[in-house]
Amino acid sequence: MRFNNIGTDKIGVGICNKMGTHSLHALLISQQIYQPTGTKIKNTQGSANDKKYVIILRDSFDKWESGYWQEVQMLYPGWLEHDTELNVMWKMHDPMNSWYYAFHEGKNDRQVGTPWMYHGHGEFWIWNSASESSSLGIYAQLPTIYFLELKDLSNPKFLEWLKEQDEDWGSVIKIPHRNPSTTFDNRLIVEQFWKEYNEGLILQDKVLVSPLSKKYPPTAIMQILEQEQELIDFIRKNHERYLRFD
Repeated sequence: MRFNNIGTDKIGVGICNKMGTHSLHALLISQQIYQPTGTKIKNTQGSANDKKYVIILRDSFDKWESGYWQEVQMLYPGWLEHDTELNVMWKMHDPMNSWYYAFHEGKNDRQVGTPWMYHGHGEFWIWNSASESSSLGIYAQLPTIYFLELKDLSNPKFLEWLKEQDEDWGSVIKIPHRNPSTTFDNRLIVEQFWKEYNEGLILQDKVLVSPLSKKYPPTAIMQILEQEQELIDFIRKNHERYLRFD
């Protein structure tokens, strides 16, 4: 079982989409900002049994939704620059907008909808970027695995804990908070679209399947999201290696 991570020879923090990767990559010596006095922090792939690892956690729906916004931008970069009015209903006659709802039409599959929403950054069940990534349930059984909330990744107390595990983390000044997804300023427009669709104001002749849809939520995907969330909540409440920094 392989595990991609950024860290030292004794302990590393797992790499996974939508789980603080930009913050972790800022620690590499190529940045020469957050560890100017040494080169101990590396980007490596190791065995899940050869050292300690920290898996970053966040709610399953939040993880999926964050990945979804990024996949939308990748499908049609710059699309949302064409209409930024929020005080009117969606102008769906505009060809610049019609592609968006077309990518959500799921007449033939209301269990899942359109698969692109759960690929790439939308793979909410993936917890490490290694090709042999395992389920969260399996990771929870490994004695070398610890868990940390995404919001605590930049917590100075977490960095101090890492330094206690391995003094080589001492070269790191801080783990910065970097979140490029916050630059998606036009997210409000997409949220407005789903608000109007769910309230019956637009496109009522369309079957739009998405976890964002209250009319046609993908039942199979929603069940998986709920199951993943139950496991996350169990780890938070019961796991002996769940890290808490108040």
